[in-house]
Amino acid sequence: MTISPVSWQEITNFFSGRSVWTLFGHLMSKKASLEPKFTPVSVPRAFIAINRRSRAISEVAFENTADQCQAACNSAGSPYCASVPLDKQQSDGLRKLRAKVLSNSKQIPPAELLTMFGLTKDECGRKETAFQSGTVENVGEAACELKSSGNIMGITAKLMVPGILSGEIKTTNDLITVEFPHAETRARLEFNDPDIQAEWGGDIKTVYSTPKAVGFAVGSESCVSVPLN
Repeated sequence: MTISPVSWQEITNFFSGRSVWTLFGHLMSKKASLEPKFTPVSVPRAFIAINRRSRAISEVAFENTADQCQAACNSAGSPYCASVPLDKQQSDGLRKLRAKVLSNSKQIPPAELLTMFGLTKDECGRKETAFQSGTVENVGEAACELKSSGNIMGITAKLMVPGILSGEIKTTNDLITVEFPHAETRARLEFNDPDIQAEWGGDIKTVYSTPKAVGFAVGSESCVSVPLN
C-alpha cells in the first residue's frame, strides 16, 4: 500500500546513495501556497557522476516497474535504487497500514491513519483513504507539500501531494502494487539540487509493498526502497 500523505507527516527520512553519500530531512506538512525558494548548492559531484556513469554503461535496459525496482533494490550496489531506513515507530506504522490494506477494508479513516504512525494532527486536511473497484483514492482540502526542514550540504527535499491522490491497486499473494497512471493524481518528489533532482526526483509512478519493504518508482528510472524493520 502507498504511504498516504498523512503518514509522511513529521517523518525523519534518510536518503542514501548506496553508502557513498547521504541526504536526510525531517518531513513536515506545508500548504501548497508556501513555495520554498531554492538556491544552488554544492554536492559531491564525483559521486553523482559515478552513479550516472554506472547507469549509462549498464548492459540491461532499466524501466522502474515494481518488478524491476524490487530486483534493483535487492541487488547490492545497484545505481537505480536508494535505501531509506525508518525508525521503529514509522516502520510499525507501515506494517499496520499494509495489514489494513490486506484485510480488504473499504476505507481507512484519517484518525486511524494518524494513530498508526503515532501522529495527532494532520495540517494537510486529508480525508479518508477509500478503496473501490481496484482503485485507491485520498482527497485533501488542497494540494499539499511535505518539506524537509533539515539538510546535508544544503540539500533539501519536498514531497508534493495533489488534492486528489488516486491510483490503481492490486494484490498478488503478499505483494501490494499501486500504479498512478495519471500525472495530475500522482505525488512528486523534488530536490533543490539539479543533479540529484535529475537522478532521483520526479513523479512517483508506482508504490509497492512486500513483507520486507515499501518501494517507490520515481521518475523514469529510479527506485527508492523503505525496509520494514
